[in-house]
Amino acid sequence: MQSMIVAGLILLIAIALPFSIIAARKSTRGKGRVAGVALSIGLAFSILFDPRKQEVVERTGKSEKESEDRNKQGEV
Repeated sequence: MQSMIVAGLILLIAIALPFSIIAARKSTRGKGRVAGVALSIGLAFSILFDPRKQEVVERTGKSEKESEDRNKQGEV
């Protein structure tokens, strides 16, 4: 399950990254083109390695596992 989530996130980022770079290049005219590209790449990586988001994903996984365990105990 986790491997599917990770694969989905990587695929989503791989698809979104070129579009975000193009958008950043269009929004920064003149001198700041490189800065816009660097900013968009940094934003993409900050989404990947956000500690709060990681914590929420871990909590959700734990709560789903606990609810599955409770359901299994109720069936027995």
